[in-house]
Amino acid sequence: MNLFTATIVAATILSATTSVSNNYVYNVKNTNEAVTEQTVYKVDESGKYLTNHIKYDYSYDNENRLNTKTTLRWNDVNQKWENSSQLIYTYNESNCIVEYARWNKNTNSFSEVTEKVVYACNKLQEVTGYQSFKINEKTNEWHLVMNHEINIPQTDFYWFAQNK
Repeated sequence: MNLFTATIVAATILSATTSVSNNYVYNVKNTNEAVTEQTVYKVDESGKYLTNHIKYDYSYDNENRLNTKTTLRWNDVNQKWENSSQLIYTYNESNCIVEYARWNKNTNSFSEVTEKVVYACNKLQEVTGYQSFKINEKTNEWHLVMNHEINIPQTDFYWFAQNK
């Protein structure tokens, strides 16, 4: 798993084991050192019972980079998990693009991409900036919401060479 993917997954998961926090219990499943599923349970008022709340499913590409993160919500009436939204990750040499898609019950697919973030990365896979966009539903065009550059301190190789 590369650094960028590991950072994204770590940011969404506080622990790789079951933990309790603020009346929620988190259970994480791993396969080959990659998080494949996280289930969030609510603790009832008595503090004795857990109920299904949210589930996240993760998939990875051939290079072990995060490919999708699917959010499912528990439907108490139907007693089953239902798709809610999905983050879709695409990569090129200098960017990681994350698109947010909502579940469309009519088409039975994640067809409504409404937001995206483009992360710029350097050759060391460090994020150097990002741009976030929202779709204008009337014109179906992307509009820039935020543009942010991240300054990465330059390594002083001369200092390292002198202090070896």
